[in-house]
Amino acid sequence: MSKKETTQGIFTLVAITVVNILNYGLNLILGRWLGPELFAQAGILATLVLVLSFVGVAIQLASAKEVAKRQEDRKAFQKWYDRKVMIASLVITAILLLLSGPIADFFHMDGSGALICIFTGVPFYLLLCSRRGYFQGKQSFEIFSWTFVIETLIRLLVTIGGLYVFQSHLESFAILIVGIGFLSSFVVAFLYTQLKAQFAKITPTSIHYKPVVLFLITIGLYELSQILINNCDVLLVKHFFEELEAGLYTSIALIGRIVYFGTWTIVTLLFPKVIERELKGESHTALFVGALGLVLLGGLIVTGFCYFQGEWLITMLFGDAFIDAAPLLWLYALSTTIFACANVFAYYHMSLDNYIPVALSLIAGVVQLSLVYWFHDSLRQVIDMQVYTMSSLLVCMMVYHFGKMMIKRT
Repeated sequence: MSKKETTQGIFTLVAITVVNILNYGLNLILGRWLGPELFAQAGILATLVLVLSFVGVAIQLASAKEVAKRQEDRKAFQKWYDRKVMIASLVITAILLLLSGPIADFFHMDGSGALICIFTGVPFYLLLCSRRGYFQGKQSFEIFSWTFVIETLIRLLVTIGGLYVFQSHLESFAILIVGIGFLSSFVVAFLYTQLKAQFAKITPTSIHYKPVVLFLITIGLYELSQILINNCDVLLVKHFFEELEAGLYTSIALIGRIVYFGTWTIVTLLFPKVIERELKGESHTALFVGALGLVLLGGLIVTGFCYFQGEWLITMLFGDAFIDAAPLLWLYALSTTIFACANVFAYYHMSLDNYIPVALSLIAGVVQLSLVYWFHDSLRQVIDMQVYTMSSLLVCMMVYHFGKMMIKRT
């Protein structure tokens, strides 16, 4: 790896770490400021944006893969791709706006205004993800990283500023302000990519769209599995449990997901590097082993800390009102660690056009959704269902990986 690549990799790691810290910091402020009941509604908005982000990642990775393989016409491809994303995003937005009322009712929200803000921002966000794929594929990781930093800073400033201005009317305006914060962040971050992309004078050449669509469908199915695994628990808890318990669970999920989002940068860097080495005929096993080792180490550290210092951690971050969630914290972190490790296997093989892990992840997502739907007598049982499912998924990924290695050697 060259000095420039190393520097950009470190910058990306630092930038995404800062972004995660700021996001978590904002959510901690919301938890303390709003209390468990209102925080449960804010958590639903954040979870719905996470669902949207997985759709965005599918769009991003499809772009990144094509751009990584292209040299002469990558800008032309991206202009063509952006147009398709724009059309799709407008259709999605129209559907979501029509469903905003029923969605608000399903999650017992006080009105649909915040949902309308987020749904209005979908075209900006999906185009932002498309541009991220372009910068990721051409390994312009500095610009790629700044899109996340800008998005997070705008959300932070608008949300905290709005809550401060309307602090005497939080029950009426808090959730709407959170929605406006998301919308503002999507718009401003997209405008930043407009300044950096410069596709206006590029005329699209003949595009072989079938491989792009096939990969987009494949990665879309994988991201669907991510949506099911990462978010169905929070959404179902909000539907089945009382506001207080839903708020407690939201705090557990927020801390436990540190493992997943803290290690996401590693997978982001792994994806284009493996594609590049595969095209050059070079070995990429060391990249995979290194990424898996870092994810596992980070996950075990977080899980161990949650086990031994769970009460202190949740009291410090959210306050005494959330103390009942502490005993479950380490178990959720363990589930997320197992999932993050399985995720390394999946992304590694997807970069090599091996798509069996996509099917494995999708099956695991459906199984987890079903188990949580039917077995939710307590918050502990909800988390147990996730641990069982993620453990099974990781075992399947390992069997597939080592089986494929043995076949390749013979």
